[in-house]
Amino acid sequence: MQAPNCIYHQERPYVKARVAFLIGSKFEPHSLKSNLQDKVDCRAYYPVDAWSSSRDHAFLDNIWGTSCYKSQLSAEFAAELYNVTNRCSCDYNQVAGRDLANYLFDHGVTNLPKKKDDGTINSRICWNPGTPRGIRELIAASNSLYLEREQMFLWSHNNDTVQYSGWTECSASPNAEDKNMIDAIIIELPLSEQRDGKNNSDLEDLEDDMLLDLKETLQGFAHLNFPVLLLKQTRGMKERECALLWEGKACDEGYSKEFVSVEFIFNDGSCLAKAKGEDEVRFHDSNSGYCRGANY
Repeated sequence: MQAPNCIYHQERPYVKARVAFLIGSKFEPHSLKSNLQDKVDCRAYYPVDAWSSSRDHAFLDNIWGTSCYKSQLSAEFAAELYNVTNRCSCDYNQVAGRDLANYLFDHGVTNLPKKKDDGTINSRICWNPGTPRGIRELIAASNSLYLEREQMFLWSHNNDTVQYSGWTECSASPNAEDKNMIDAIIIELPLSEQRDGKNNSDLEDLEDDMLLDLKETLQGFAHLNFPVLLLKQTRGMKERECALLWEGKACDEGYSKEFVSVEFIFNDGSCLAKAKGEDEVRFHDSNSGYCRGANY
């Protein structure tokens, strides 16, 4: 996705460094043959926040957790954008993902001020299946919303005007909460204002209070002994990669992403470090004996 990952919003300074769980290696999307004891199924992919908790799942509900928002059933353009008889899935043969933002705008669907809930993007958005084409169309749709964000999104949060930063949503099987399904802990830091490309992969850039909050959060999960990764985001992408992933558009504006391992010693002596003989970084308390070898 070209948008910066939205666990952190640059426009919201009161949002600090975040920690999340990664459920990835056991991922087998949208397969009726999936054994829910062994993997997490992502049932439907939305290119934007879809207000899942507000959707009335009595409407055309199915085992994948997909359903229509109440306003979708009466939308004038429903026959073009999504298939109501298939629980409001996206019809990207009619409206390609790359054309989604302009299509919504042309039909008066935005998240601009004074817009009623039933006319917003969130309440009208459709979902894609986890097929190869479905995911390609999802990425294209998300990118189109990000690139056209100035005309599509604007809302108030805690009396501050906030613009769209980019996000997606999926409905997952309930075992997503099972710790055995979790592959790693993810750290996401604020985008840096002083490093090239707003590179956010340097823990030393954090202010002391944010670093303390991060350490305390990681400490709370230490007993799970999960690997810890950092979601590195850098503005811009090489020309060849941009042509492949972003259709060569806005190569300097979008954010490339990768997971990296970072070793670091916190002020109290606890650390992110690799134990001897291991390839993965984990959080260790100061008295663990692993922190003296961390790079900082």
